[in-house]
Amino acid sequence: MKMERVAEVLRGWPADGARERTEIVTQGAILVNGDVVSLQADGTVNKVSSTKTKRAGLVIVGNGDSASAANSLGRLQTPQAIVSATATWAGGLLTVTQNAHGYATGNSVTITATAGSTTFANYNGTYTIAVTGANTYTIQFPTNNGTITTGTAQLTGISNSGKAVVLWGNYIVKVSNFTAGSWAPGSPVTAVNGKFAIATGQGNADGTYTVTATNTIDPEIGFCLRVQGATSTETAHVVLAID
Repeated sequence: MKMERVAEVLRGWPADGARERTEIVTQGAILVNGDVVSLQADGTVNKVSSTKTKRAGLVIVGNGDSASAANSLGRLQTPQAIVSATATWAGGLLTVTQNAHGYATGNSVTITATAGSTTFANYNGTYTIAVTGANTYTIQFPTNNGTITTGTAQLTGISNSGKAVVLWGNYIVKVSNFTAGSWAPGSPVTAVNGKFAIATGQGNADGTYTVTATNTIDPEIGFCLRVQGATSTETAHVVLAID
């Protein structure tokens, strides 16, 4: 377990309106203490992307910090989109090709192979897999029920990514996970690329944010309360007040 902490919560955990929640990590992602995350479309959390957002949270403990949070056998159900795949059988093994599957050996997948041939339906079920490559894995299967072609099989899986404790909203935190810039008390803060960053531009009077081709407003999530250290060479941490 990592002992270093890059984010120290000074207030708001979980008092003062902040919410501490255990979230499921996006398939294949590794999150550690101090990462800035946002909720994904499938209900999981991952680092904030290059698209700046106001809806950000702070990782307190992630799957990269704790073996128990990682849960390497992947028994944490992650909502995942159904994907199509191909598969061939040989010598008691069904080899599945699924681009960038993100699984680990010991994970489970569920096959629904009913379209195109009634024979393929005999592959239907939930199985433990052995990963053989970034795009392939095998399933022990004694009977050859034919080759599954694209569009005739759909797969869902159980994630090996684990969980993270995330703090959402209304807190003051001391962090070192921030992008370079002219940090000063009062600097507006946004979230981008998994870190805190200085925001540029101002929001609308009603508190909303409108981005156009000529108006590049960064959504603000708070402001810089204090820069740690007396000189410009001692800015290993900044103290942020997050809305």
